[in-house]
Amino acid sequence: MNGDAEIVGRSGEQPADTALRAEPKCLSPDEAGGEGLGGEPSGAAVAGGNLCSLVEQGPGVANRKSQPPGRMATMANSTVLEVKKKREPFVPPDGWVVQAFQFALDLTDDQRRICARQWGGRRYAYNWTLRTIKTGVDNYNATGVESEPPSFYRLRKQWNAAKDTLCVDSETGEMWWPEVGKEAFADGVRGAVEGYWNWQRSKSGNRKGRKMGFPRFKKKGRDQDRFTITTGVMRLEPDRRHLSISKLGCVRTHENTRKIERLVTSGRARILAVTVRRSGSRAIASLRVIVARPQQPSSGATSVVGVDVGVRTLATVANAEGRVLERVANPTPLANELSALRPPPS
Repeated sequence: MNGDAEIVGRSGEQPADTALRAEPKCLSPDEAGGEGLGGEPSGAAVAGGNLCSLVEQGPGVANRKSQPPGRMATMANSTVLEVKKKREPFVPPDGWVVQAFQFALDLTDDQRRICARQWGGRRYAYNWTLRTIKTGVDNYNATGVESEPPSFYRLRKQWNAAKDTLCVDSETGEMWWPEVGKEAFADGVRGAVEGYWNWQRSKSGNRKGRKMGFPRFKKKGRDQDRFTITTGVMRLEPDRRHLSISKLGCVRTHENTRKIERLVTSGRARILAVTVRRSGSRAIASLRVIVARPQQPSSGATSVVGVDVGVRTLATVANAEGRVLERVANPTPLANELSALRPPPS
């Protein structure tokens, strides 16, 4: 869940259970695709950040019968949870819309290696976050002791505190996390937390669409290589053929970016996030942009007419009752210009 949430029980009752079904054993870093040779995050040669609020659970959930081991445990008390969201989803102001632009990137060899590290770093942080969440679930199933609900900000803080010991080359002992941008790590943590709460809401019937399963660990080759940045360097260069991204630097785009660059330059657009993903052998940059689209003033018309375009008659205009108001004759340009086109008689 993006954003911390406080759970408060009414009438002095204890917060209801939020434990989830246990999943198969965690994958090792190599199985999860988190590290490659030399301890570096690996990756093959695009959200941002929608907020997800904790589902308010009613008394009917608490009186559910006991489920088999590994499922959600029985709740002893009937408790209604109140969730206080710290942040609200982004809503564009009036006259603005969120629009996406995609550009293929022409990466150099060094930029390909850097991009692969970002993809692997995101996958590694995702698997660590999911492993941490699953450990809390297993502890609840074994001891009945409740843990704090997963929160993006809390888990990201834990990751930043633990990455000095987690992101270490097993052969050289050097830390490799400085080679990966903080936004790639944060994207992995956010993805695991959102997957957890999507499954929680789907299981309780408060999420539309098909049923969601418990999030799975990501493995290199099976997970789409991608990472998203929402802060830092996200800039279109004035030459309209380059895009500057954190860690990657100035990257040449395969297409011209004039359609969006002129909007940004004139102050009519602003880049919110950039997602870099692998598509076949290419890297694609998807830009999420807020664009000014002011609504045109109404003409003040009070009636509606229909126009039928024809061949012999150019247009027939009728009102809602079907009464013909006007017929516009065909301009017949050939007949009008035929005398000029015909050669004069000899």
